[in-house]
Amino acid sequence: MAQREAAFYRTKMNRYGLPLDSRANSQQPARDGMAKSDWMIWSATLGGSRRNLEALAGSLYDFYNETPDRTPMTDWFSTVTGRRIGFDARPVVGGVFLPFLGEAALWKKWSSRDKANPREHIWAPPPKKVEATITPVVPAADTEPASWRYTTDKPSEDWMKPAFDDSGWSEGTSGFGRPGTPGARIGTQWRTSDIWLRRTVSIPADAPTALQLFVHHDEDAEIYLNDVPAARLSGFTTKYELVEPASAKAAAALQPGAKIVLAAHCHNGRLGQYIDVGVVAVEYKE
Repeated sequence: MAQREAAFYRTKMNRYGLPLDSRANSQQPARDGMAKSDWMIWSATLGGSRRNLEALAGSLYDFYNETPDRTPMTDWFSTVTGRRIGFDARPVVGGVFLPFLGEAALWKKWSSRDKANPREHIWAPPPKKVEATITPVVPAADTEPASWRYTTDKPSEDWMKPAFDDSGWSEGTSGFGRPGTPGARIGTQWRTSDIWLRRTVSIPADAPTALQLFVHHDEDAEIYLNDVPAARLSGFTTKYELVEPASAKAAAALQPGAKIVLAAHCHNGRLGQYIDVGVVAVEYKE
């Protein structure tokens, strides 16, 4: 039965692997054909065929090699678009090693080649502990809620430009979302599928030059700095996370003494929802 099931899976493959849910979603195309990396490799290994393993593992390799999302190894992604949906660097990514447990000869072959430290059999030294000190520069709602202009009606295409007139938009306090969303600090309730936000902020003249965005989003979000795309985020988070500006031009907008229009759009499809954006300075120390 396992072999027959695995053979069936090979007939349902997309460019980047085997979909866990094959239903198309016109509202959230980034989720089309979503897959789980560990689930794919478990299925390939338990199918008992090298052909199954090569088909599924090969497509997973292509995803990790070609996805434009440069995040820690994700295990939840679209097999159609090759984009991350969510979940980064979780322990379940260890599922990619299941073939070693499924075939003793394969394990013996590779483990016997470990000559890096034959006395203690250590593949790599433990990583040095690195601590990050985060200092708010433009505080988010987790430390200091702020007033934003917002609308839940789709605005014109120039909504993120500094010269756009947002005087007709509503005014509310950050963050924006649905009560009960993990990690959210609700200042203004938002329950529609989309929300657009704008806020003019000033970077203190004595701020560090290397600044990052501080974002909590549920779900997909896009952020602009003076009309420059600064981040495009898919999936969701359960807490505020550091986000580096997406380009040198976006990073250049975050300079000491600068006055900028911070604009964000968030789309939510189900369950919890939340969006909030701040700017922080980060110092790393070992």
